[in-house]
Amino acid sequence: MKIKKVFFTAILASATLGGVAFAASLQPITPGTVPNADNYGIEGNVQITEATGFLRILARVVQITYTVFFIIAIFIFLLVAFEYLISQGEPAAIKKAQDWLIYAAVAVVIALVAVAASAIIRSFIGDGRPSSTPQPNLPGQYQ
Repeated sequence: MKIKKVFFTAILASATLGGVAFAASLQPITPGTVPNADNYGIEGNVQITEATGFLRILARVVQITYTVFFIIAIFIFLLVAFEYLISQGEPAAIKKAQDWLIYAAVAVVIALVAVAASAIIRSFIGDGRPSSTPQPNLPGQYQ
């Protein structure tokens, strides 16, 4: 039990402190200037020239989000199975495992909502083009 707390605390601290360290390296925005991606540590040629470019980036972020939530849900399901195995009929341990099962179900629901959002974004990307124009594949989309 104590190992789990230490593990989750370490993960939470690394996620939080990583963002703080990244934020400290950012350049401040000065009035009258328009910052670009290079000012904020985003490398590469990321230029949004039309709405579909933004929607493609948004679709990719949503895809990454639901992938992460599905992976988290799988780990939580494995943790729940392990908790049931080691509970030995203890009501408190079984209750804890049931609570974690609810958390995993919530993670799956959030991931499914993200999948639906991704489909909606893809439908917006596809709209506005003539049907004879071939649609480009989005990252992660099967051909």
